Amino acid sequence: MFSLYPIALSLALATAATGGSTFCNPSETPVFSCELGRKQVSVCAGDRLLTYRYGTPGKAPEMQISSDGKDGRVHSDAVVGGGGGQQTSLRFTNGNTHYIIFSGYAGSLTDSPGKQWSGLDVLDGTASTSNRQCSGKMLIPLTSSAIPSFVPADEENGPFSGWR
Repeated sequence: MFSLYPIALSLALATAATGGSTFCNPSETPVFSCELGRKQVSVCAGDRLLTYRYGTPGKAPEMQISSDGKDGRVHSDAVVGGGGGQQTSLRFTNGNTHYIIFSGYAGSLTDSPGKQWSGLDVLDGTASTSNRQCSGKMLIPLTSSAIPSFVPADEENGPFSGWR
């Protein structure tokens, strides 16, 4: 059964998060943003460009990866669980390092219906070196409807597909 709750929640949080609480520029649309302890990660959509930014809030980002979707530096993925839950992710690539931001929720047929999570998984090749859950106030969760159409999908059941 399809639920509008995640979409409505995302829109409400996105509306509340505007006004400088992300690393997005005024001309960009926040797609994802959350606190990771004392750091923050944001994904921002501009004119045919998707940008990943990571760093300390209130300072210039320490890392930035931008992609037009044609250069192989960004891919999207979605996983749907048997219990009705789902997870959406974006993978940004810089050399052999992959930065995967994700948001998901547990379905109504799981042990934790409605539970939500978001975070950042950093991989060296295909091995995870850091998987951090959003802490504090999650500003903007990722939804599949927020991902620009120019972002290609990751290989189905490939090395980067799956639950985080």
